[in-house]
Amino acid sequence: MSVAAESDQEWVREIGQRELFFLINMVEHGGIAGFRDPYPGYLLDELEEEWDKTRQQLQERGLLSAGRSDLLIEPVLEACLAVLDSPYAVRLELKKSGESIYDAYLHFLPQMVVERVQTVNGDEEGNSMVRLSAIANLELSLPLIEQVFPVEAAAQGVIKQPFTLPVEAYDILLSGSDQEKARTLSTRLSPEQESLKALMKQAEFHGRMSLMQRSGPVWRQQIITCGIGVDGGWIARRDEEQGVRVENYRRKKLGLAVKTLVQDMLALPKTNFGGEAHDEDQD
Repeated sequence: MSVAAESDQEWVREIGQRELFFLINMVEHGGIAGFRDPYPGYLLDELEEEWDKTRQQLQERGLLSAGRSDLLIEPVLEACLAVLDSPYAVRLELKKSGESIYDAYLHFLPQMVVERVQTVNGDEEGNSMVRLSAIANLELSLPLIEQVFPVEAAAQGVIKQPFTLPVEAYDILLSGSDQEKARTLSTRLSPEQESLKALMKQAEFHGRMSLMQRSGPVWRQQIITCGIGVDGGWIARRDEEQGVRVENYRRKKLGLAVKTLVQDMLALPKTNFGGEAHDEDQD
């Protein structure tokens, strides 16, 4: 479901995670949301050897070339790297019938968006690949967000009024992974929480959006989740301190969150992007 399949291939780049890590360090990035060190546990001399190998691979693929005094990054990839350094990102996750359909990060600058998708293929050394797709502007990226939060659920909502659950309780109900804790919870659920539990059991469609902002080396995030089944759906906004606010699914709740994100980005001076970092916790 990536836009890479639909967008002009001239604006799509597929690159190894280690190669991307090399370039991130080369241009001194502030940090990329959800991107982890592909060299955990490497000693310094081992890393230097890998560094030379990675640089050579990039040059062989034409993604890096030697200039008069330094190395030059291929122009489209260089533009993507600039957007990846933005302090604003969104992670989008979509599941249908328990199967992951879409999982990607969108990195935002006012003039350009980059979709980053981890692909399943990799080289013989396990260097997984990352596909970067440049999108011309914020408006053109909105359909990607809208696919995770579809039109209003057809059925009438069954949650009579909004309520708040502790984060742990919401996660247990949603995952159903800890049966013992789930049974303990079920003995003290309110009628509205029982309605939510029933919706979760029958939901075939699950969407999750993490609005992310960097502060220093940390990424802070606001998480909005939703689920939709034959009897309706719910939408929930997560706050680690105040809990999870749950109510009947209404797409306008998503629209307000995205609108706020876009307005905040467009209101900031361009010098704010790629400058000092902002923080967000990641799961």
